[in-house]
Amino acid sequence: MGQSNQQDELFGTAAGDESEERPPELRAEIFLFARDQARRRSIHKAIPDSISVRTFEDADTLTEELGGNVAVVLLSMRRSEDELLTASLSTVQETKYARVGLLTGDRDRIRETPIPHDEIFYKSTDRKTFRNRLKRLYVQAYYEASVQRYYTVSIARQNRLAKLDDQHEDDERLRKLTDSRELMESHLQYFKQYLQPGDIEAIRDRRESIERMINDLFRDDELSVAGLPKKCSNCGLAWDTWHGSDLESGYKKIGADTWRCSGCGTVIGGNDPDNYRVS
Repeated sequence: MGQSNQQDELFGTAAGDESEERPPELRAEIFLFARDQARRRSIHKAIPDSISVRTFEDADTLTEELGGNVAVVLLSMRRSEDELLTASLSTVQETKYARVGLLTGDRDRIRETPIPHDEIFYKSTDRKTFRNRLKRLYVQAYYEASVQRYYTVSIARQNRLAKLDDQHEDDERLRKLTDSRELMESHLQYFKQYLQPGDIEAIRDRRESIERMINDLFRDDELSVAGLPKKCSNCGLAWDTWHGSDLESGYKKIGADTWRCSGCGTVIGGNDPDNYRVS
């Protein structure tokens, strides 16, 4: 009960000037990718009024709008597999902290279509439970972003101190960095109130968990395509694993049986028998 009341306090706070007595403002948005009108109305009613929600009907438009202002992306499993993969992978690649939630009423669909995700929301879940789980997911995104911001500001402050040596009493830049660090520290302490046991570990391991899902996805699907080389013949970059948002799966398909290495840019054609994979 106390956890729920605390969450209501956080998500019910109106925007205004921050002080030590006020929680951080929650300005990040939730993206909803769903076509069913009844489902969309139900989701909107379950989301706290203080959070901005944007609804999308096609994956390409959602992808174009992704940015640092997004905390959670909710994907309806009623959409096609291609659309879901586009929206999920784009969220992981284009944002650092946005969480992916899957909306489904079919547990078998989750197993058949392993869309990379952070949370699964089943249709049978009551509204209060859905609301609280969504709040936790939202706060996890904010907490992780705040941790990164805290470390960035702390490093900048240390560098400033080293540069100034002992002459730092009246340095305006140092004062601003100190104030920013203290603010971020207070935000972290505030958000911690709404995290449950295991959330910090989930946040810490989140990137590894998501990349494992993507690895499995590419290993099972795209990497079994006949003719795809196992690796780049020039630089040796593996094409049977996920390398993160920069190199992705290690290659780009640019034509029939032709691929460009994401690492060195070498173009490899599948007409060389040495380049073929057995599928």
